[in-house]
Amino acid sequence: PMLLKEQGYSSIAFHGNKADFWNRENIYPSQGLDTFISLEELNQDQMIGIGLSDGSLFRQSIPYLKKQVQPFYGFYVTLTSHHPFTIDEQYKGLNIQGEYKDTLLEDYLQTVHYLDTQIGSFIEMLKKEGLYEDTMIVIYGDHKGLDMRNEEANELLSSFLMKPYKEDEMFRVPLIAHIPNSNLEKEINTVGGQIDFFPTMANLLGLEIEPDKTLGKDLMNIDEGFVAKQVHVARGSFIDNEKVFIMSNDAIFENSRAWDINTGEDIDIEECRDGYERALAEVNLSEYILQNNLIPLVREKGIKYIIKHRP
Repeated sequence: PMLLKEQGYSSIAFHGNKADFWNRENIYPSQGLDTFISLEELNQDQMIGIGLSDGSLFRQSIPYLKKQVQPFYGFYVTLTSHHPFTIDEQYKGLNIQGEYKDTLLEDYLQTVHYLDTQIGSFIEMLKKEGLYEDTMIVIYGDHKGLDMRNEEANELLSSFLMKPYKEDEMFRVPLIAHIPNSNLEKEINTVGGQIDFFPTMANLLGLEIEPDKTLGKDLMNIDEGFVAKQVHVARGSFIDNEKVFIMSNDAIFENSRAWDINTGEDIDIEECRDGYERALAEVNLSEYILQNNLIPLVREKGIKYIIKHRP
């Protein structure tokens, strides 16, 4: 949002939960978002799970979009497919029978199918209002769906996928970009994480950023992907284009796990030591910048300057 503001964009965020959830009411303005529409400002006509339904959120957002000064950036946080994946029978669109009926997996699939359907309806609304052809639409998952550490979820997904449900599958989330009139159809298999979202989107929007002033990489222009994982795994864990390394919770490197990302076969963890040390270095650098409030200095002089002058 901050970069787009410099290019003359207005911006608006929508979220079907209370404004203070994850401190969004304070964080969003500081990140360059002009307007934040939360649950308090919306008609609570269809509550599902932990907040306003995705369908209602999309529907109620249209009048706001029509009033936005163009060009604009709209950001949505959907909730219906979020844990605990509870949805009333009337909103279930899948007819699931057999071993997965009335299970946690069915609950998850029903909520994701609901979101898929509502995204389709939202796109049709954008077309009706003349907002579709000039709009880049980007859809991404911000974290896992079913947790592999949950015994029931693990058993169900392992059965459904017909292979062990491990960390690499749990962390596999969508990132889909539609660029109108681009005739661009491409699938990128480079491993990436949310840290790479900003430089990748900047490239797709034709905006220049200095590589030394961001920790992420443009996934359109690198061959070797690398993600230092922290969520739900011990520090030092990482995933790259070839392997997955999960640091042991006892902090002993030799007790860790590693496997080939394509075959699932175990590999020697010594092959992961360089990646492990890189993951630690990247996380430590990020924390150092945040804890010492050095983001303004990074924006002014770059990351190499921070590393050079770090105690």
